[in-house]
Amino acid sequence: MVLRRSLEAAERLGTNISVNISPVVFENHNFIREMERILFRSPFSRFITFEITENIAIKDMDSTLRKMERLQKCGIRFSIDDFGTGYSSLGYLEKLPIGELKIDKSFVQNIDKHKLNHEIIGFICRVGRVMDFTVIAEGTEEEWQIRELISLGCQSFQGYFFDKPQPLEVILERREGYLEKIEKLSK
Repeated sequence: MVLRRSLEAAERLGTNISVNISPVVFENHNFIREMERILFRSPFSRFITFEITENIAIKDMDSTLRKMERLQKCGIRFSIDDFGTGYSSLGYLEKLPIGELKIDKSFVQNIDKHKLNHEIIGFICRVGRVMDFTVIAEGTEEEWQIRELISLGCQSFQGYFFDKPQPLEVILERREGYLEKIEKLSK
């Protein structure tokens, strides 16, 4: 199961791990009970973030909130994945226990081509700052993109600039290289 492997990775890496939760899985009536069963046994659940889309978040607000609160009691944090591509009602951001917004890669990859993308990213970063959310830019592939995103207030990045998806063992081997790239960006 993905969650068990994610908990193992969190333990071995000592870092946060994000897990995408599909609408079908999130709406399954056994999902919450199964997650509680697994998570209550692990001291590493606090390192896990569940990524849900805006459409999940707003489909049935009361039900979504109840599920998120139960999972939050297990240590789970929440991120809105592909923010800006779905419903994008800002009202639900205050109602749900969200800690992260992930800017969709379609905005990031065209940041230099479309002024509107640049403005949307800046807006999302400002909303994140006001609401004390971490803002993560997806699809970062080039150093110039990351530098531009930093100038707009983005704090975290996900994409092939760092590496393509790799098995856990490879990530552990390359960890120092990742840290060096991050250090270089902070200068």
